[in-house]
Amino acid sequence: MGIETRYNYFYYTVLDQDWFEQAERTLTTELTTEIIVNVINLKLKRSNDSTLNCFKVDYSQHSDDIERWIYRNMQHKECPIFVQIENNQPIITSGKGTLFVFYQEQEEEEGNVDVECDDETRYNEDVQVIASSDNQGTVDSLTGLGGIL
Repeated sequence: MGIETRYNYFYYTVLDQDWFEQAERTLTTELTTEIIVNVINLKLKRSNDSTLNCFKVDYSQHSDDIERWIYRNMQHKECPIFVQIENNQPIITSGKGTLFVFYQEQEEEEGNVDVECDDETRYNEDVQVIASSDNQGTVDSLTGLGGIL
């Protein structure tokens, strides 16, 4: 019998100095982190690959040893997955560059909606709690609604 290891997957991209220089020439202005994040978010949103449309930049950091950064994350059960934001972007897994880590924008969950059960009792699906005005005759929220822990 083996032990199952579970990884948390997160997505990132690496931009090297050549990319920054080309972008500054194109934009004819000095790049700030805010401008770069906005550009990357726009590229992700407008990407032809629909799997990238829900991602946004979570944070960025400069790394002198990307291979070590990947190794360190793998030790903590976090599996980084490289994303190309441009077709001709090189896949950088070693050396130095600026890392941009993405998060997946979640759609509004149905569980955040209050549902009326009857006149005196309300059920909030998000926290799964029954709230009653008189607190008499109420049943445990999970058991009473057929839920399982």
